[in-house]
Amino acid sequence: MKNLYSILIFLFLLNSCGEFSNPFTDPNQVKQVKTQTKYLVDSQTDAEISIVFEKHYNINGELITYILFDEKSNKKSESNYEYDGKVKIEEVIEYKTNGDTATIYNKKYKQNSEGQIYEIEKFDKNGELQEKSKIKYDNLGNISEEVIQKKNGLNESKSYDYNYGNNGELNSISVKDNSDGRLLKKDSLVYSNQKIELISYDVNGELSHSQQTNYDENGLILLETKKDKSGKVIEKYRYKYKYF
Repeated sequence: MKNLYSILIFLFLLNSCGEFSNPFTDPNQVKQVKTQTKYLVDSQTDAEISIVFEKHYNINGELITYILFDEKSNKKSESNYEYDGKVKIEEVIEYKTNGDTATIYNKKYKQNSEGQIYEIEKFDKNGELQEKSKIKYDNLGNISEEVIQKKNGLNESKSYDYNYGNNGELNSISVKDNSDGRLLKKDSLVYSNQKIELISYDVNGELSHSQQTNYDENGLILLETKKDKSGKVIEKYRYKYKYF
């Protein structure tokens, strides 16, 4: 269950550039993902409209390239990753609408002995530190606190609270601003066979939207469906895979 909680938290944080993982992964599956592609599809016909992103992995399951596209399927940014022990280096190239390079920056992720990222540093193209994030975890492996130190001095500090059901299942996650205790985000989770529904609330505690994620028998994401607070489908995404 510990691993499940950690994965759900990163789903909650929408960490789009993290390694591919999910709570239904079968450790005995024989297929090794080489490429994961996410498509925006028509909410009625399921016809593909555009590419959202592509993720490329090495044979060890490590993310090596992440390409983000705009609504016209033009390349918006590209991240390339290198690994050195417990340190991961990400080079990010962002593009203008005409395809020219807009900016380049780097991120360094540091992991502890448990494989948890405890520090993230962001550098500009000249190697000057722009931002540093320090992350703490509770005894279940959940993120408990995140402190972001920015070059301009406008620092941020957030705390994470978790609510569990009688069977130990994670029911909700809340994020608060440590400076004033203000609620920044709250999500509830509903589980069913090969599905997770993430129900999101605004800062006033009012229902904002929901997202249902469907998985296959090997734990790979098949479909994401986002609905507004009235239950109307507003976005729908399909995932496709290539294997080694």
